[in-house]
Amino acid sequence: MLRHMDGPERGWLARMLAPTRNRVLLGVGVALLIARIALPLVLRPLLVAQADEALVGRIELADLDLSLLRGGVTLHDFAVHTDERPSDAPALFEAKRLWTQISWLALLSRTVEVEELELEGFNVRLDRFDDGLLLP
Repeated sequence: MLRHMDGPERGWLARMLAPTRNRVLLGVGVALLIARIALPLVLRPLLVAQADEALVGRIELADLDLSLLRGGVTLHDFAVHTDERPSDAPALFEAKRLWTQISWLALLSRTVEVEELELEGFNVRLDRFDDGLLLP
């Protein structure tokens, strides 16, 4: 029995991508992967800008990691300064690593509920005056 061949046999990848459903799933997977890679790059400047507006002073953040499934955020080399412009003065608060995990279910009610918080290599610099006030 002879087979009529119009071209080379289709490979396993071509057979897998033949159904439309598989092509759609692959497209969604690639889009999610690209979003996961780009999200920290987009969120870092946004997070720093929002924190700078909310606080008096300046925020520094070297890197941001996301754990989307667990609801975790890790801030690397995070610092809060009391001055608006960069200077040689030490930061009011600094941490090598700050990790927090939030509750996804609480977000449905527009509430941020922190489930876990970890600090590594942190410093807080405060001075107490004679009248009891704390200032950096």
